[in-house]
Amino acid sequence: MTLKYPGSLHNHTEYSNLRLRDSINRIEDLVSYAIELGQEVIAITEHETVANAIKVEKYYEKIKKDHPDFKIILGNEIYLCRNDLTSENFERGIDKYYHFILLAKDAIGHQQIRELSTRAWMRSWMSGKMRRVPTYYSDIEEVIGTNPGHVIGSTACLGSFIDNKILQWYNDDKNEELYEKIKLWCLKMLKLFGQDNFYLEMQPSANKDQLIVNETLYQLSKELNIPFIITTDSHYCKKADAPIHKAFLNSQDGEREVDTFYATTYLMGTEELESYMNNFSKEVFIEAYENIHKIKKNCQDYSLKKSLKIPSLKWKDSKTKIIDPIWFERIPYFKTFEQSTFEGDKLLIRLIIDKINSDFRLQNQETYDETNDNLRITWISSEVNKAHWSAYFLNLQNIIDVCWRSGTIVMPGRGSGVGFLLLYLLDITQINPMWETTKTFSWRFLNPNRVSVLDVDTDIEGGRRAQVLQGLRDYYGEDKIANVVTFGTEKSKSAIQSAARGLEIDNDIALYISSLIPADRGIIRTLKQCYYGDEENDFKPIPSFVQEMNNYPDLWEVAQKIEGLVCRVGEHAGGIIFVDEPFVNSTALMKVPNGDIVTQFDLHDCEDVSQF
Repeated sequence: MTLKYPGSLHNHTEYSNLRLRDSINRIEDLVSYAIELGQEVIAITEHETVANAIKVEKYYEKIKKDHPDFKIILGNEIYLCRNDLTSENFERGIDKYYHFILLAKDAIGHQQIRELSTRAWMRSWMSGKMRRVPTYYSDIEEVIGTNPGHVIGSTACLGSFIDNKILQWYNDDKNEELYEKIKLWCLKMLKLFGQDNFYLEMQPSANKDQLIVNETLYQLSKELNIPFIITTDSHYCKKADAPIHKAFLNSQDGEREVDTFYATTYLMGTEELESYMNNFSKEVFIEAYENIHKIKKNCQDYSLKKSLKIPSLKWKDSKTKIIDPIWFERIPYFKTFEQSTFEGDKLLIRLIIDKINSDFRLQNQETYDETNDNLRITWISSEVNKAHWSAYFLNLQNIIDVCWRSGTIVMPGRGSGVGFLLLYLLDITQINPMWETTKTFSWRFLNPNRVSVLDVDTDIEGGRRAQVLQGLRDYYGEDKIANVVTFGTEKSKSAIQSAARGLEIDNDIALYISSLIPADRGIIRTLKQCYYGDEENDFKPIPSFVQEMNNYPDLWEVAQKIEGLVCRVGEHAGGIIFVDEPFVNSTALMKVPNGDIVTQFDLHDCEDVSQF
C-alpha cells in the first residue's frame, strides 16, 4: 500500500519554451526539488520536443549514485489531432491541438517518440507567431500500434481531447450519446497502447472545470477498468514561484490566462496535493499512487548515448585499382590499410596514390615519410576510438567537392588541420604543410591518445551558404542531412526587458536599466556580476544598477529567475549533420521559424549520440 505521492509523471522545463514561453523550470531544479519532497519518480514531458533528453540523461547519471531509488522517465507532450489536419483545412472552433502525454518505457519507446515528434514537426506550419506541430491518430497507429508495449500514454491536462469532451458533456446536460463517444475513445486508446499502457490523468486544482474532469475520469476508470494517475503538470517548481512564472509568460504575448489555469502547476507534496482533491477518499489516492509506482517499475533505465560511429556516405572513386608493390615500400602503412576488412581504409590509400601521381612535387621520400606517419596515427586513433577515421576523411573529401560544385569558394584551410598532410593529399585543405616555412605539427590535429571527434575547420562564402546547403541536400538526399539546432537564452539585458514587460513596467525604464549592464570583450556581464561584483574577474558592483534594482525589487527577483532560461530556437551557423541511417535512430528533427530542418539535439548532444 503506497500512502505517499510517488511523484508527477507530467512536468515541463525551459525546453518547453521553444515555440511559446511556457516554463521557468530548469532540469536540475525540478529534479532536486522532487527529491527534496521525498518523491521517487519524475517524468520530463516537454511541449512537443525531446530536445533536452541527453541533458536529462546526463543529470540522471550524476544523481543516480546518491539517489539510487529515484527514477527519471523521458517523455513528450504531443498535440493529438485528426488525421490529415493542415493549415489549409483547419476549421476554427472545431479543430483543436489536443494535449496528450507519452512516456518511454525503454529505448525502443523513446525511438517511437522521436519518430512521432519528427513526423509532427515535418508537417508543421506557422500559425501567427507560433509553429503548430500536429500528431495524427494514424501516426500513433503506425508507430506505436504496430509495436505496442514500449510507450505509455496518458490523457494530459484540460487541454486534452478527453477533458474537453467531458466538459462539453457536462455542460450539455450530460448527453448520453457524447458520453458513449468518450468511452469509445478511451477504449480505442487502450487498444492502441495495450493493457497497462494507457492511463487517465487527474490533476490537483481548485478550478471548477478540473474538479468536474477529475470526478468524471474516476467514474470512467471504474466503468472501463482503465487505471488513473495524478500529475501536477509542473511549469514552475514551487508555489512561491507563481508570480515569476506569470511574469515570464506575460513577457511574450501580453496578458495570458495564468492565474487559474497555472495556479497549481507546480510540484507538490502529498498533503498539499490531496488538499486540492479532498472530494476523494484516501483509497482513491492510494490507487493513483500505486499506479504511478507501477509505471515507475515498468519503465527501464536505458541510455540514448552511443559510441562513436562514422557514417559511410557517398565516396569518390579512385583511378588506382591495383596497387603497385613499390608503394608498400615507400609508405609501409599502406600495407596495414590494404589488409583492413573495412573498404574505406582500402579506398583511402588509393586516393592518396592518385594525388601523389598527379603532382611530381609530391613524389619524394619526405612526403612518403610524413604520409606514413599520418596513416600511422590515423590507424592507432581509429583503434583507440573504435571508429574508422578513413570514413571521416572520405566523407569530408566528397563534401568539400560538393561545396565547390555548388558554386562557392572553399577557403584553403585554417586551424590544426592545415598541419596534417593527409588532408592536403585528399584535397580537403589546399595547404601542404611540407611546403610552408612556419612549422606545423600533425599531432595537434590528431593525437592517438585523445579520445575525441576530429574537427576540420572549413570556410565557404557566407552569401552562398543556402546555395551550398541545397547542393548538399540534392547530392546526399533530404533525409541524410540536417542543420544543427541552437537554443537561445535570456541574457542579462533581455532578462531585464522581459521581466519588465511581464510586470508591466515602462519600456523606457527597462531599456535604461539594461543599458547599465556592460560588456567585456563582447561578453555581457551577468545580473549577479553587476549587482554583487565578481572578484575573480575584478568586476566591482555597478552602483547605478544596484540602485535601480533596489528601486524595483520585483523586477530584480523576476529577472534573476529567468536569466539564462532557454526561450527560442535557431540554427548553427555552420553545423550540419550527415547520416547514413534514419535520423530518428539517434535524435529527432524539428523546424526553426524560417522552416529550415534541424536536429532536436544541439551540437554536443548530437556528438553524444554519434551524429556529427
